[in-house]
Amino acid sequence: MKRPISRVLLLALTVVLLCAFDKTWKLYANKAGKLSVMLPETPKESSQVEKTAVGDITIWQASVIQQSRAYFVSYNDMPKSTWRDDPKKMLEGSRDGAAARVKGKVVADREIKLAGKYPGREFKIVVGQMELNQRVYLVKHRLYQVNIGCLEGTCTSDEIQEYLDSLKVQ
Repeated sequence: MKRPISRVLLLALTVVLLCAFDKTWKLYANKAGKLSVMLPETPKESSQVEKTAVGDITIWQASVIQQSRAYFVSYNDMPKSTWRDDPKKMLEGSRDGAAARVKGKVVADREIKLAGKYPGREFKIVVGQMELNQRVYLVKHRLYQVNIGCLEGTCTSDEIQEYLDSLKVQ
């Protein structure tokens, strides 16, 4: 009896999540990255090698850039040299690196978890009139990032949270 109730609740939750977005939003999935996220249109995909303190890292990214908003989702596999590092420090480093890249100021920051088990951080960076809301998660040896950039005052807290909450990983 519990099984049918669980399925009904899961189905209802999925319908609510999909209905929360404008009808033009679509579920975007990347099989290689084992991720999915809701996006307002088909994203542009790219990858690049970034030099970091722990070595070169290839970052895969999908992005949608609109007039007053930008949506990004990315992942990268961490080098073996980092596998024994403290996840909390790695996530803080990701936050600090994101702020440094855009020459912004971190104005909000908190620890979070993905699926109740993977460590993460949610933070907000302000650069001029742009507000960047981002979540980063460490899932085994892969770093996932999902963020939304909005011109000041153009995104509601609910819109930001709905988008950030839409990231799912396998």
